[in-house]
Amino acid sequence: MSADSIQLQLLNLLCQMSEFSSHLIRSIEHLRVLLDTVPMDREVCSNCQTRRRLSDHPIVEDETLSVIWGERRCYLGKSLGFRFLAHLASRPNQYVTYDSLFDGVWGGRRSNGAIRSVVRDLRRKLRRAGMSDLADAIDGSNHQCYGLILDRWES
Repeated sequence: MSADSIQLQLLNLLCQMSEFSSHLIRSIEHLRVLLDTVPMDREVCSNCQTRRRLSDHPIVEDETLSVIWGERRCYLGKSLGFRFLAHLASRPNQYVTYDSLFDGVWGGRRSNGAIRSVVRDLRRKLRRAGMSDLADAIDGSNHQCYGLILDRWES
């Protein structure tokens, strides 16, 4: 096979790849347009039984020690607040007893004031990160229980 023949085949192959790329880009753009027209009806979330999309829940990331809520991210670090929020977020819209929190977050019994102190600091960090609604969802209104109550904003 001559060098000219190989160059011609390579040139032909490059043209075909370019046409394929153009077609792929047009297809992706078409899919984006179609997705924008699909109604985003909410389905019942299997974790918390509300009519919220999974993206409406806070994401507690172990890898980054952060919480993501909507478009915002808040770094909590390797802290009791991070473990506390992770514990509540794994049970959205359910109240968790102090005893469960002591076992899951601290690994043993502490004073009730320890929980209140962690909640106060966690709410403060979340508010500073622009997550006031998430801070407000940490509900301690039930006696010796806390919950991450997300279904208040359901319409």
